[in-house]
Amino acid sequence: MMSNASARSASTQNQESEEIEINGTRFRRCNMAKYHISNQVAGQDNHGSLIDGGANGGMLGSDVRVLEFVDGVTVDVTGINETAMTGLKVATGAGLTQTVEDGPIILIMSQYANHGNGHTIHSKGQMENFGVLIDDKSRNAGGNQCVVTQEGYVIPLSIHDGLPRMDMRPPTDEEMEKYPHVFITNDSPWDPQILDCEFDETFHDAVMEIPEVTERRDARDPRIDEQGFLRRHEDYELIFQVQDAFIAANTRNR
Repeated sequence: MMSNASARSASTQNQESEEIEINGTRFRRCNMAKYHISNQVAGQDNHGSLIDGGANGGMLGSDVRVLEFVDGVTVDVTGINETAMTGLKVATGAGLTQTVEDGPIILIMSQYANHGNGHTIHSKGQMENFGVLIDDKSRNAGGNQCVVTQEGYVIPLSIHDGLPRMDMRPPTDEEMEKYPHVFITNDSPWDPQILDCEFDETFHDAVMEIPEVTERRDARDPRIDEQGFLRRHEDYELIFQVQDAFIAANTRNR
């Protein structure tokens, strides 16, 4: 039984609202979208599907099983140097992957452009918008290298050439029946522009209060100036005196 059934029911309701009937004939509105993929076509290596933070929509490769196509909906996919693939059908794909604790699961990837070659490219933003947690930072840089689905399935990532990869292959008929089905994107029509957000003054206080920001600003070495040069001895001695006086004054006022 597929998880996230509510996602599919929401999609069905949305699709019904996109249809009208005129003189007994049913018409459905079709949209042409554009996805941008930073690595337009993943190579034929053995490193797995790509979690792409520079892609605003997913693209299915040959490492998945196509379950269905969305009628009348296509997308244009542009990559590096504006190279393009036009009119790719939007589809839902299934891929078998291994979890850390729960064994194999079937990932259901909705609203992906279907390319059919190479490795699947996942849009990090599209997955996160659905509530999937993605820590694609290498463990060598302090990360956890994993994807966490809405249901708490933990999928390990590998890092190759600095890029996060997720092992995946097309499931068989038997595997489709045997293992849990887990959505990683919503099957409602995907519009990347819903993530659009400009940084403005309303974010200022929240950003400056991030503990890591405060910690790093407090750790600035007063002996180094803003251009990275060592100050004169007299300069940083004066800075230390001012800091000591400030700390002492605040300590007395407590």
